[in-house]
Amino acid sequence: MSPSVPRSPFPATVALVVRLVTAGRSNREIADHLAISSKAVEKHLSSAYQKLGISSRLDLLRATRV
Repeated sequence: MSPSVPRSPFPATVALVVRLVTAGRSNREIADHLAISSKAVEKHLSSAYQKLGISSRLDLLRATRV
């Protein structure tokens, strides 16, 4: 039996944005990397914040620490 991989509580794009934030990327860098607008990055982050019950990028970094 293979070890289980934890599933992300987020849709794929939101999860990717969260991973890029935790890697230290800015919203502009994330937008350029994913070929989306900065506004779309903000929307994905807002979705993540709401799902986690947090309100800031710093809270996100704290919440995603392993």
